[in-house]
Amino acid sequence: MPSLRTDCTASQTEPPIRFGRLDQKPIVAEFNGGEISSDAGLLLIGQID
Repeated sequence: MPSLRTDCTASQTEPPIRFGRLDQKPIVAEFNGGEISSDAGLLLIGQID
């Protein structure tokens, strides 16, 4: 299986993704965390969903 490589840099800024509100608190995903796990955010979204 070939390796998939992506080119992500700190200069790439994407607007946050807004999922609505939960108990009057906004649910927002931002991708400016630097070097972090790619799994943890999906676990949180799965629990909210």
